[in-house]
Amino acid sequence: MNIDPITLAVILDCFQHREAREATPSGRVTVSSKVTLLDMQENQRSTVTIVTPEESNPETGAISVLSPLGAALMRKVIGEIVCIPVLGSSMRYRVLHVGT
Repeated sequence: MNIDPITLAVILDCFQHREAREATPSGRVTVSSKVTLLDMQENQRSTVTIVTPEESNPETGAISVLSPLGAALMRKVIGEIVCIPVLGSSMRYRVLHVGT
């Protein structure tokens, strides 16, 4: 059986990402986590997915891990609060749910 190098690279990359996801402690925010947040100032819920910068699309809720919110959420668990500085103030969010 012959597999071209590009296909092999894609297959190996998929396995590496799966292994990384399986090794992540459950309940903690990581890349690919879907996170439900409570905006503590507005008392509104929203759901975002933490993604790589290349996959980022804030209009659809895909937030880059390198964005202020994405970076602040990394490794958080349900119940924790994150504060994001915005124009001399700060936005506060409580983590309500972490899923995949």
